[in-house]
Amino acid sequence: MFRIKTELQQHRHQVVLKVRIRMTKTMWFQGQAVIQINSRKTRFQYHQDSYSAEHTSSPLQSVHKEDRITTKSTEIQDEAMRFHRLGDGAPICKRLHNVKFNANQPRFEDVVTLPFDPKKVYERRISDNKYIHRQWVTVKVTDRTVMGVYCNVCLAFAHSDSAFTNGFTTYSHIYQRISEHESSKSHNVSVTELFHAQSGTDIAT
Repeated sequence: MFRIKTELQQHRHQVVLKVRIRMTKTMWFQGQAVIQINSRKTRFQYHQDSYSAEHTSSPLQSVHKEDRITTKSTEIQDEAMRFHRLGDGAPICKRLHNVKFNANQPRFEDVVTLPFDPKKVYERRISDNKYIHRQWVTVKVTDRTVMGVYCNVCLAFAHSDSAFTNGFTTYSHIYQRISEHESSKSHNVSVTELFHAQSGTDIAT
């Protein structure tokens, strides 16, 4: 079983996700993803820091030179690419990255029209004066227009589609549907898998 350690560093215009994967006692991989953010574009950069395979041959040695992992920068211009559910074969590091990368909770000043009350959507009331932040709620925005509400955790870890992986747009019923979704079995399974991924343990153990 792989051992995965992640570290997230957030700055004003930059998010850095560091990942270290230990495959065996003698084989490990370390890299980082850097996301540069400004008002006009988002730039994603991946960097492989190191790979080690003591007393064994590196699997990278058999890969053609043109296919090897290189440091490169790719501009992400299509917001729609971010809001797709990952398949069951997606690696844990990509799932964890997407949970952070897809996070977006706009306020009234961020969009032309916000079709719901952000406090009722982004927070869950548990008593008269106490609320819990719904970190799983994420909103797709294109050209300052709300395109749908999604579940960030289910996009990364769910094994099937739901209204909140396809994008919920029936805003007149959004408060009830959000409450139903966060109490659903599929959502809670996804949350459990996220916790196990963050702690580096297997959900089956």
